[in-house]
Amino acid sequence: MHLSLLVKPASVPYIQRNSPFKKREEYPVIEKKLDKGVIAEANKDGTIFVSKDVSPVVQKHAVKEEIEHQKDMQSGKLDYTDSNVTYDGKKYPRKNGKILYNGKWLQEGDNRFPWEKGAKTRAYGSVKNA
Repeated sequence: MHLSLLVKPASVPYIQRNSPFKKREEYPVIEKKLDKGVIAEANKDGTIFVSKDVSPVVQKHAVKEEIEHQKDMQSGKLDYTDSNVTYDGKKYPRKNGKILYNGKWLQEGDNRFPWEKGAKTRAYGSVKNA
């Protein structure tokens, strides 16, 4: 997961021609190779990366959630650095692909994080539908 304020990037390539995505002016979607287990990422520059190793159906599903993360970053509700995720003003330490939450180091993207619950609920109606 990559997060922060929206900055419209200049000349960022849009997702490839065989993609299920249309040109998105507000959050350009870029298909690329991502780390193992990562389907999509919301980036600080306003772009969304989506894995080229998953089906178009999975890509579309994941991008819906990443758009919600982008909205949270744009509003100031969500931010991140290499060492922290900040959500609703509270900082959560982050390192080696994990985030400290309620005394446990959980994998980034875990449904127990409040920013994941919020994004999934807005994108899909509930965390269970994600």
